[in-house]
Amino acid sequence: MNTSQLVKDLQNRLSSLLKDQVFAKARQDRAAQKLGIVEDALIAHNMAVSEELLNLNPSTIIGEIKENNIDEFRNRMNVYMKKNGTGNQGYDNYIAIISEYLAFVVREPLHPPEVRHLESDSPKDSCHRKYCAWKSRHMKDSLSLCRFCNCLPWPAVSGENYD
Repeated sequence: MNTSQLVKDLQNRLSSLLKDQVFAKARQDRAAQKLGIVEDALIAHNMAVSEELLNLNPSTIIGEIKENNIDEFRNRMNVYMKKNGTGNQGYDNYIAIISEYLAFVVREPLHPPEVRHLESDSPKDSCHRKYCAWKSRHMKDSLSLCRFCNCLPWPAVSGENYD
């Protein structure tokens, strides 16, 4: 699939969600809540990424993505959300859209640094390297989304080299 086509698809899905006044209000309300450091970081991250996606010009995005990777990601995300979702179908779809954009379009970590660096001695991210303590714990789980994240596992694990 052409990456610009994926961007258009994600923008359409996100725009459709935001047209739902109940969802749009819930999204804004959630952004205004103060739930704790990790939750606040995730909510702020999701808001910023969703705005970035909505304002992106798809024609500026070049590249190809294997459709079977997108299908696998979506299947894993559906299973993940059934197990760990918010219980709100609209908000779970919102998170799935943002995650797909991060994984395939901008190839950024699926979690913000506040979540990835919960351990006190974790390495700091640089411009070219981003680390995640969760990836080393979960990347071998059968339905993990970690394989789609560009973070390096920390602490380093032996075996296959993940990107």
